Amino acid sequence: MALCRADVKLDVCTGCLNETISRVKLDCPNNKEAIGWSADCTLRYSNTNLSEKLEINPQTCLYNTGSTADEYFQLRLGELLSDLRNKAAAGGALLKYAAGNSSLRASERLYALVQCTPDLSEGDCNHCLDKAETDGIRRCFLKQRGCRVLSPSCNLRFETYPFVEAGAEFPPPPSPSGDRQKEEEEPNKSKRTPVLVASLSVIFGVAVVSISGFLIWKRRNNQDTEYREIQLLDLVEGRIDM
Repeated sequence: MALCRADVKLDVCTGCLNETISRVKLDCPNNKEAIGWSADCTLRYSNTNLSEKLEINPQTCLYNTGSTADEYFQLRLGELLSDLRNKAAAGGALLKYAAGNSSLRASERLYALVQCTPDLSEGDCNHCLDKAETDGIRRCFLKQRGCRVLSPSCNLRFETYPFVEAGAEFPPPPSPSGDRQKEEEEPNKSKRTPVLVASLSVIFGVAVVSISGFLIWKRRNNQDTEYREIQLLDLVEGRIDM
């Protein structure tokens, strides 16, 4: 199952997933189950059915070490995330995503994004994001002014600078035959996609890649679980400078 951030362009989404395939073939060739996250995509594979199944754990977070937040910041953050959580959970079967911003002091603003895998029910999406906020942020937030919380079924991010791609388009789902014909007729037309959900074939042998860091959760054949972190750029023990 693959999920791209709803505001990124199709080529960014595709590039993220393609890099995942290449990296995981080298690092996790024999694992039954794996998951990982990046700034632009999440990719999972398992020998069990993933559809419509809420998975909150394993959960991890990356936080901005640049500055600290006060009580007013935390209050405004809670209000913004609550609003976005409800909007995302109310989304349809193709998209459960919301992004927005809120004013802080003076000219400063707070920006946030939340997203669930679209196969979740409204209740499960709401619950996943609530746990990401209450458990994930409290686990590593430490009064920082930027943080990403990553779970298999959902993720959230907040910053004091705009990071969401502007002008994201959310097209209706294409018909299987009509879309192929349209692509043949208009090969150079720019396209966007809010969510890419794909079934991964065995040939991929896939888990996850990250642009800023590579986090893998894998299950060995004996069903024991373990966590691995592979540093690509600035990832050090779950912390990253954003």
